[in-house]
Amino acid sequence: VHARRDHGTRRTADPGGDHVEYDPEVGDCVVRAMGSLVPTSCGAAHLGEIVGIVVHDGDGDRPPEPETVEIPLLRQCEREMWDRGTPDLRAEVAPVTDMFIAWDQGVREVYCVASIRNEFGWPVDIKGEFYGDWEFADEQVGT
Repeated sequence: VHARRDHGTRRTADPGGDHVEYDPEVGDCVVRAMGSLVPTSCGAAHLGEIVGIVVHDGDGDRPPEPETVEIPLLRQCEREMWDRGTPDLRAEVAPVTDMFIAWDQGVREVYCVASIRNEFGWPVDIKGEFYGDWEFADEQVGT
């Protein structure tokens, strides 16, 4: 895998039945809808923020086995998050990708999504940006 800090390829999300064209970029605040990352205002309640984009450099007819790339992708996402500065120490990052189900369509992007978890390990919605001012959202819209 290798890091890329610009933007990913165009994705189609389907929140509530409407198709939305979305070109994910580092710094985007996102929610999950129908299993896809969907952009939202950082001032609205959201699940997390894209802090890095990693592109798997694999080729071939089949995607790599998830267990062979899971840890390297997580470590790369951690580097992406910390390379941007020091977010809140409660921030965690996770790789999010459709690579394993859309490999034959050329999907190789992995989005590094930082989020905050509560004391029970559940992600919580926030308002604001990790590398700016943020606060817990009054209303939790879900993950």
